[in-house]
Amino acid sequence: MKHTIIFGSILTSLCFLSSCNENSSLVYDGCKLSSKPELPVAEATEQGFFIDAINNQLPSCKILDISHSDTVSIEGWTIDTEGNTELNKIIVQIGSKYVEGNYGIERSDVQTALGSQSNKVGFSFRFSKSLLQEENGYVVDHFDFIRITNGGKQLTPITYKLLKEPTIPELPFQEKNYAVAAGGFFLDSYFNPALNSIVLTDVINNPIITISGWAFDSDKLDRLSNIYLKFGDHTIEGTITERPDVQNAFNVKDSMIGFLFEVPSYLMKTPTGEMIKQIEIIGINYTNEYKFTPATYNVIY
Repeated sequence: MKHTIIFGSILTSLCFLSSCNENSSLVYDGCKLSSKPELPVAEATEQGFFIDAINNQLPSCKILDISHSDTVSIEGWTIDTEGNTELNKIIVQIGSKYVEGNYGIERSDVQTALGSQSNKVGFSFRFSKSLLQEENGYVVDHFDFIRITNGGKQLTPITYKLLKEPTIPELPFQEKNYAVAAGGFFLDSYFNPALNSIVLTDVINNPIITISGWAFDSDKLDRLSNIYLKFGDHTIEGTITERPDVQNAFNVKDSMIGFLFEVPSYLMKTPTGEMIKQIEIIGINYTNEYKFTPATYNVIY
């Protein structure tokens, strides 16, 4: 038994080293690949942690926009609030991978504002977006930031969702099964049916605009595989949610027929400062054979 454990540990280490060597060229500027921290977790709030910029832009709420670059760059600061001092390190978990950030950057502004004992509390990450691709084909949709204290503990991870620009599959449009025309589509939020518009007057200044509803293939009474929101130069893939109320009302096969889009409000402006005037919602049928004719709505501010 003892030899088996030793062999297993060596094998695990060799696999980790092989993975590190394979991905080491994908981390930059003082960052390095790491392993999962095996330390006791200390409960901690999100105080003492802040992201200043993601790819040179301000983050929106807790969503990081990585859609327009092949490289992910993150700058911010973090401290150990228990001692009001610097941490030992900060690691970002990217699915099954871990990247240690460049920690200890001088941030006198933070020290002045918080009265921390050290000014070396800034951090940066820079790595290839290809690290988000897992071996099983899954693409990571969030980052977990793990802070390690000088006392040998890891603080509760802080999770940020990722805004990615997906590619809508090249499938034929199937107008016969147009979900809107057949009654298998509805917007729950901000929709004014008389104007065929979504009205964002009261929420455009919010960091995040949440657009929700439900959709299903009304010919087959089945769920969709994916649903996308297109506006301006942007595309956002929706989150599929459970809607047993709609399932029961229409006798749909599956309850996973709700959808949710979380849109950073700053994306509703074009690069020239004009407001986006129209959105499209495009659903893909469950067997990925075709996409529904887009549901198009005007946007009123």
